[in-house]
Amino acid sequence: MINIKDTSNNIRFSTEINTGSKRKFTLMNEDYIILKFSVEEPIYFKLGDYADTELGLFELVDPYKPTLNESTGGYDYELRLDAYYWKWKNKMFRFNPEVGGSEASWKLTSTLDVHLGIFLRNLTALGYTYKGTPFEIKIDSTVSNTSKLVIYENINLIDALSQMAETWECEWWVEDNQICFGRCEFGNPVDFEIFENVENMTREESKTTYATRVYAFGSTRNIPHDYRPVDESVVVNGIVQKRLMMPVGVPYVDAYPDMTTEEAIEDVVVFEDIYPRRTGTMSSVTPVERTENVENEDGSTTQQKYTVYQFKDTGITFSKDYILPGEELRIVFQTGAMAGMDFAVTFNPNNLPEKLEDGSWNPEAQLWEIVRNEDYGRMLPADTLIPKNGDTYNLYGFDSTSEVFNDMVSSAEEELEEAAKKYVEKTKIDPNTYPCTMMSDYMYNDGNVRTNEFTVGARINLINPAYFENGRVSRVIGFEFDLDIPYSSPVFTIGETAGYSRIGDLEEKVDELTYKGQTFTGTGSGVYVIGTNDNTPLTNKNVLSSLRVLKELARYLDQPVHTYDPVQFKNIIADYLKSIDFASGLTGYKVGVDTEVETLKVRKRFWAEEYILNQISLIGDEFILTEGGQVDEVEPLEGGLYRVTLSENSVRTGQLKAGDICVTDFKIETGFHRIYFEITKVGDDNTIEVYPEDPAYPPRPLMTFRRRGNFTDETRQNSIRLSSHDQIIEMLSGVNSYDVTWKNRDILIGKIKDLIPEIKGLPERAREKATFFGQNMVLLGNVFQVSADGVTQERVPCYKGLWTVEKAPFFYYDQVTDGYCRYTCVHEGEEGTMEEPRFDSDAWQVADGDTTLNMKMYSSTGSWEFWDRLDILFDVSVEVFTGSKPINDLVNEWEWWIETGNEEFDTAWKSLHGSKTDTQHVDGSTFPTSMQAGVPVKLWCRARIYNNGKTNTSEGYLNL
Repeated sequence: MINIKDTSNNIRFSTEINTGSKRKFTLMNEDYIILKFSVEEPIYFKLGDYADTELGLFELVDPYKPTLNESTGGYDYELRLDAYYWKWKNKMFRFNPEVGGSEASWKLTSTLDVHLGIFLRNLTALGYTYKGTPFEIKIDSTVSNTSKLVIYENINLIDALSQMAETWECEWWVEDNQICFGRCEFGNPVDFEIFENVENMTREESKTTYATRVYAFGSTRNIPHDYRPVDESVVVNGIVQKRLMMPVGVPYVDAYPDMTTEEAIEDVVVFEDIYPRRTGTMSSVTPVERTENVENEDGSTTQQKYTVYQFKDTGITFSKDYILPGEELRIVFQTGAMAGMDFAVTFNPNNLPEKLEDGSWNPEAQLWEIVRNEDYGRMLPADTLIPKNGDTYNLYGFDSTSEVFNDMVSSAEEELEEAAKKYVEKTKIDPNTYPCTMMSDYMYNDGNVRTNEFTVGARINLINPAYFENGRVSRVIGFEFDLDIPYSSPVFTIGETAGYSRIGDLEEKVDELTYKGQTFTGTGSGVYVIGTNDNTPLTNKNVLSSLRVLKELARYLDQPVHTYDPVQFKNIIADYLKSIDFASGLTGYKVGVDTEVETLKVRKRFWAEEYILNQISLIGDEFILTEGGQVDEVEPLEGGLYRVTLSENSVRTGQLKAGDICVTDFKIETGFHRIYFEITKVGDDNTIEVYPEDPAYPPRPLMTFRRRGNFTDETRQNSIRLSSHDQIIEMLSGVNSYDVTWKNRDILIGKIKDLIPEIKGLPERAREKATFFGQNMVLLGNVFQVSADGVTQERVPCYKGLWTVEKAPFFYYDQVTDGYCRYTCVHEGEEGTMEEPRFDSDAWQVADGDTTLNMKMYSSTGSWEFWDRLDILFDVSVEVFTGSKPINDLVNEWEWWIETGNEEFDTAWKSLHGSKTDTQHVDGSTFPTSMQAGVPVKLWCRARIYNNGKTNTSEGYLNL
């Protein structure tokens, strides 16, 4: 039976393990179980619901809906619960997670442990632990301790782990509260042989690079344009010249000596972290005050002071002549509080002469100034993130080939060659994976099921003559099996992702050593774990794994231990745990398997996963997402103050601050009462001093409180409140008093009621129904407005302003204006439309404005009194409109004719002048010679517009 609980640890649903339920894991990709069941009425699972099983802790991290079974009328579930850490994919990776900033796009150049330190801070800020234990980092010796640049562009925490692993060319996985980086592999190889214990073995092609000849290039940093003449024999994908190259005479690195052309499978790799460099040390770090003009909203300017930092480096003599043309001098901190951060620097900021009159270097000019930037979420350097004496850094943006830098380039070229050799050792290994469907009888193993023996990382020797001449040693990187019958043909995926060296740097003192996949640290507590099939001798310096203990226990008891069946296992060992003559019940005595005693006295605290009292569980109806604590003891002080001792572990050090406005709902003699108080002082001994808003309601023991705001600190005036009593969720900001007004409510979702009386004219029925209130609003997706009649619905368009081709394509219910009318896009294609809105378009519909076709005719300056003279002439022009918008450019055909009363003359005139543009020439020949004065003459014009198989016309005439 598996119990699925909600976030308050209440059982939401319980299910047997049914057919179709599965367990699946793929290294760095997926880790979940699927529970299959059917019910008559739907179960509404929520994000955060979890199941703590023998296989691990699993949570619902994605919304889930069941499938309606039309034959039974019930609901079928294939509920996926991911491993507890997989919920991290729903949270963004931030540089400053403690302050709730939005800096999800940032970059950092530093070692892996520094990047992971920021990762742990994200988990801490979110309150994530493993069953109450904080997470920690474990990096094995296969990971190089080098600084690398990683650019994080709005990625979630899981993708951040994958990006780090990719950057340092390693793997990540999670074991309980440990986030591990390195190579996941352990134990002695166990044979997986086709037709012996493997029923089916297939081969899947990998996307991982396979190469035996590598062309390696370094970074462009500190490389001038004339570095190395172009050698066409080593040009690969155009990467030459301005990138660091391997030493002269070493165009590539081969995986094997004397490799033939046919054996060479080529690849190009770029190591951006390898470039000519020196590590400098800062000294004489000095803050310097600067002043800048800041423009105010009213257009005026205010002078604002800020601090920059200057430093010296006695290990280098520099000149502006060394700066590469078009490049900016920059430094990357290697140590100190700013390790990994990248800043521009100005050399000789005071523009002093670099040399003295005697030709020697001017020491006063050897000065560097750090240029502030906001790349890390706020303006730095500042506060505690400032440079200090002794901080080290790498400089780039200068010409490393200058003779003053000696062998800097050659050293970097040799470093690049060594990196290429290590890289080809990895790429020459077969990157393919081999899913192995195991034989059920082998996995059953007479009841001692082997499923848990082959966890991820277990070393395997694949034996299949079709694929391997002499077998192949690899490890488990994934598995899938049925939960109801785990030994029934499970599938284990065997393969490699990289072949890294297991030997770390050996110095006079061995700090770290890897043996059989386990890391031993000279100053740490690394212990070798002996697995199920490991024949390592037992000593006082190694331990047995859990599965090995079960195996040894089974031998001791001389009975099979069904590790997959906890009930059977409990029955086997029960007699070894309970007291002799144990009796259960109200009159029972002594200790049994399920401990039962008359009374229980605990000297300190009692911890339990589930605590049931008279089968009644209580939970409050309101929750505030901020810091808080629980009152243990209260001591009155003078002046209406109280010293409060907080319960152990109810609040972390530094969470509460002076000036915090705290609130609680607490049951007193007259019932529940809302109580406010201010924290006036925070002690180092888990105590605070508080001043209650109402002296009649001081703090009391067992009172649980939360911060709602702060009287002075703007960074602590925000909170989120969820209340089932008020039926609202609200996000508050700027709370600097006990009273909360509408200005403090950034967002309120629920029944407004009398919470925002400042909104005038809001009908009472609207206050009693679920409503969304927000200071600002950004809506994604489709938005529909429903009338108060509850029936009429109208989709709200997305207005994009004046139509321009640069804004295209446009999608269904986008709205634009052409300067005359407003149009709504009715094109339903997924790729949108590039078409310009017009009155006769099938892709656009007029939302507002006049698009009626009409025509106006104009004449140029001329005489109307002497029409019978052939030398009198003028031009008649026509303009067609939709509403007031001229559209002559849309007209496809113009037709002209004249009405003089002389049909023969009119026909002849039309044949000569009927097909024109939008202008017609008029002179004496336009009229019959026999025409009498006073006879009306009309000059007609018709415009035709064709579009999408439709024709629109407009016509008009001018009295001549």
